[in-house]
Amino acid sequence: MVEASRTPRSNQNPIKFSSWLKFLPFILSFVFVLIATPVCTVPAQAQSTAEIGKLKIHVHPKQAYVFVDGKAIRDGSQTIELPAGEHKVGVYNYGYLSKVQEVNIAAHDTTRLDVALESSGPQVSGLLATSSLRGRDALRCC
Repeated sequence: MVEASRTPRSNQNPIKFSSWLKFLPFILSFVFVLIATPVCTVPAQAQSTAEIGKLKIHVHPKQAYVFVDGKAIRDGSQTIELPAGEHKVGVYNYGYLSKVQEVNIAAHDTTRLDVALESSGPQVSGLLATSSLRGRDALRCC
């Protein structure tokens, strides 16, 4: 009887356990995220609706731009959802004095705010200008 030898061939590279150790932190963090995510999270809707209120703002002139806490919202009268608490509301428009004031927004409630800007000077009519192109050089550029 001939016994088969169990020595590995020289062209085979056995997989070493130590080569997998460098991936262990990544694998453990991935497993932790998979297990802990459903337990640690609170539904986003439950968090946001508990502390949200509304600001119903009416502005004059109607194209005045509204800012809340230094961030531009948009122009005109509107209703804005905001977290409950103190907010700085600014209303701006060319040719008018701007107004900035603190507003307290209560959770589950609508706070109304009317802002009428005052003119910063006498009314100015729009600019009137005419132009015309004459001759063949009129279409030349630069």
